[in-house]
Amino acid sequence: MIFKHTRNESSSIDHSNTLVSYRFSSQYEKAVEAKQVAQQDSEKAKFVVDKALQEKKSIVIRAEGEAESARLISSAIADNPGFIQMRRIDAAKDIAETVSQSTNRVYLNADTLLLNLLEDSAVATKGEASAKSKGWMR
Repeated sequence: MIFKHTRNESSSIDHSNTLVSYRFSSQYEKAVEAKQVAQQDSEKAKFVVDKALQEKKSIVIRAEGEAESARLISSAIADNPGFIQMRRIDAAKDIAETVSQSTNRVYLNADTLLLNLLEDSAVATKGEASAKSKGWMR
């Protein structure tokens, strides 16, 4: 920097001699780039670990839900034998709806559609007797 003295004897700074560009050595530039790549790899690894932990939690929660569902279904079957029949009817309705909305012609045996719901008369009779004894049917 160059100082100029003015007539009133105050000082001012001449900025004409400023640093315009500076180039670092190639070794230094490579070290900085390697550090940035290492940081990016570290962030990517953190992301992968976090994603794996989230997937693990999701699997555990799903398994707990399925276990609870199995317990509830088991309880419903034990309390009401007609529950199985009701589930078969629901499944048959879903299958019939899917087949009816298809643009293709489908020829299936009624047995494959679960539409033979009353074929097992022993189960139906037992379910009705149980339902009547519990006051669900009149």
